[in-house]
Amino acid sequence: MNPILLPSLEHMAAVRLAVMLYKRNDIQDILDEIDNRHPSLTNYDYGLPYICHVPCTKDEGGWRLIQIKAKEILPDVLAPKVKVRVVEMLRPLHWELKKWLIDHDFIVPKLNVENIEILRYLIYEYKEWMVDDKFPHSMKRIKLLLYICWKSDGTIDRTRTAENFVRYEKDFLMACTYFMENDILALRPNTISNCPRNFIERFWMEWLNQKHVIPGPEKLNELFRNTNFHGYMKIRVSSFFHLLSRENRRNCFPLFHWNDAHDDDLRLCLNQMNERERTELFRIKPSCVLRCYLRWPFHNVFMEMANQMWPYISIDCFEDTLKYILSFPPGLEDINCLTIFKEFWDKSPNWYKEQMTDSEILTSVKIAEQWIRY
Repeated sequence: MNPILLPSLEHMAAVRLAVMLYKRNDIQDILDEIDNRHPSLTNYDYGLPYICHVPCTKDEGGWRLIQIKAKEILPDVLAPKVKVRVVEMLRPLHWELKKWLIDHDFIVPKLNVENIEILRYLIYEYKEWMVDDKFPHSMKRIKLLLYICWKSDGTIDRTRTAENFVRYEKDFLMACTYFMENDILALRPNTISNCPRNFIERFWMEWLNQKHVIPGPEKLNELFRNTNFHGYMKIRVSSFFHLLSRENRRNCFPLFHWNDAHDDDLRLCLNQMNERERTELFRIKPSCVLRCYLRWPFHNVFMEMANQMWPYISIDCFEDTLKYILSFPPGLEDINCLTIFKEFWDKSPNWYKEQMTDSEILTSVKIAEQWIRY
């Protein structure tokens, strides 16, 4: 069984307040400054060294400034502990949006700020957000935040967000990415590109020319058997995973390791797998599964997943996961990571502990034990 994250009412209320804060222009201006100082890398989670280059893990001074500003904005009737919980969510919310932007890097340059009716609406509704000397940037940022839909757990509802972009921006590529067949037919371009950005776009372009000849699922499976998955644009695997044959579903597994899939794809595809497929994924890509449950807010069910996977966790995977936890994955603070690190270590088989020779890990075990004791 896949662990299910059931956020508490307190968590959902804090998320709602944090999202309202996150959308404010004064908070976004500080975030822009942080991002400009520490531009993100596209391949953000292929190996541990990349983690330190993600903007949300840097510039502690900037993040302290955001927390101070956010606490001033929140009403005094909120208890101090509640304020702390709300402002600490701004960092993982920002990283959640960054992950979405990495997975949809084709969309922001195309955000239309020339539509007069949309501009009038935005200026009227969000005039307090405007910054005169950054008007085009402010407009794009406001439109982006308007289209983004948040779930109660603090993650982005990617399907609803995609529907917004397709509805208001008429984005054909977004419709292709999320397999919105009716919208694809309605938005079909007059000229078909000769250089699709990945094989999913290629699939839809070929299907549009052959839809009366071969059914979509059959065409997709045919393409999946004879293609190079690597492409410039990331692939939304969960949009078509249910249409694939068992053999081709297995062919998707490398996408999770290469970071060619969307950030939330592995979890969503796990929900579509039968027991045999899940076991096979645990055996082939255990580190990928563990890492996806170490991301906020799913770190709360990480140990539930890890406890199912001990038969498939090798000593190398064990060491890799411990180091990943110590890298403080974006969205998690050091206190959370230390707690998870200690619990994962304690639950591991004794012979794993006996074989561990990495000095960084052994030192961290002692630090975690001392911290828990106090």
